[in-house]
Amino acid sequence: GWAPRKRLSPDALAGIRAINAQFPDQYTVPVLAAKFEVSPEAIRRILKSNWRPDEEEEEDRKRRWYKRGQQVWTRYAELGLKPPRKWRDEGIGKREKGWKSKEKEERDKERETLSTTWNPRLTRKPEGDGFV
Repeated sequence: GWAPRKRLSPDALAGIRAINAQFPDQYTVPVLAAKFEVSPEAIRRILKSNWRPDEEEEEDRKRRWYKRGQQVWTRYAELGLKPPRKWRDEGIGKREKGWKSKEKEERDKERETLSTTWNPRLTRKPEGDGFV
């Protein structure tokens, strides 16, 4: 059976269908596959599919995706990533200290390394007055 590696939310599926219907020449299968980081086969199957959930099924899917989002962002927050505002407003990932992005942490670490290796005031001076 068909089992794609990456699952897309119902909103993403609807977005793929809508954008392809509106701009089929601009948003081709390969372009959409690259944009959504899934295989072209997955995009082809999404566009080919005519199945639409009924209202009850739609509500159930939204509830499950919301729960999945909570679990994912709780795990990411524990790893130190800053959750989007939507999830922070829900109480996920509250931290006493400010959030730092990975890029900012890497920049700070790099600056600290550079400042200690290149700053003459922080490097050790040779013993004596330097004259022979």
